[in-house]
Amino acid sequence: MFTFISQHFLLLTQHCSKDCSKHFSKRLSQNSPSLWKMFLSVLAAIFGVQSEQNHQRDFNKGSAWKFAFLGFVALIVFIIAVILLTRWALSLAGA
Repeated sequence: MFTFISQHFLLLTQHCSKDCSKHFSKRLSQNSPSLWKMFLSVLAAIFGVQSEQNHQRDFNKGSAWKFAFLGFVALIVFIIAVILLTRWALSLAGA
């Protein structure tokens, strides 16, 4: 089974030259911002600060679904943090 998979993998890699893979990775990196950049953009949106350059990048090359998902995750993390901080503050106050 392993030899069958490795043979097919070798055939696929032979068909795609180095130029093809460079072109594909370059286009992939140009089309969408990285996960880290998207996370930073979501944080900037939460606080209401974002540079015009990053704003344009996000709207021109970013996927709205990815930003919405990251925003939802950030919202859930924020709510959990507020709940935990409130419980901690109440326990310090003796309530």
